[in-house]
Amino acid sequence: MSYALIVVKAPLVETEAALAKLGRTAKTLEDSGYTIVQDEVLGSQYGLEQLYSGKESDLEALGRELSSELHTATFAVLNFDNDILAFFAYSSGERVSQYNSNPNYLACSTTPPVAEHVEELAALFGKPESARGIAQLLGRKRGLGFSNERQRHEQLSDLLGLPRSSVPGLTS
Repeated sequence: MSYALIVVKAPLVETEAALAKLGRTAKTLEDSGYTIVQDEVLGSQYGLEQLYSGKESDLEALGRELSSELHTATFAVLNFDNDILAFFAYSSGERVSQYNSNPNYLACSTTPPVAEHVEELAALFGKPESARGIAQLLGRKRGLGFSNERQRHEQLSDLLGLPRSSVPGLTS
């Protein structure tokens, strides 16, 4: 199961207006003060190579643009076939944190996950007390508390206080 989405800390009407201003169409869902955005371009054309190219991907760009336009926090996340979980968190257009569970996936070698600025990520979503738990979760190998990257995403969303609807396939 692969997916790409962006969690925006803003009401639906404001997020949809920002998407229109940016010339983007997307499926949106409002839940608990957040808007979940599944952009049609991200869903149909996202190439795994973008994640590893060193250039800003469409997912990152839209997460940054929405954050900048709305002066808010965004959490752009990619799950590729439950083998890779990557995210990019922004505050007012500035990257606060990023993560890749498998940084050498295309090279077919094993490298530990790379997480940046976990304390800032936890604070961005009003959960500074969760920073240690987040760091532990992000550094953990698959099989130690979760069997796939969607489950890691679920646990991370819980630690950040994001709505359950921000993880595809979950029910309330």
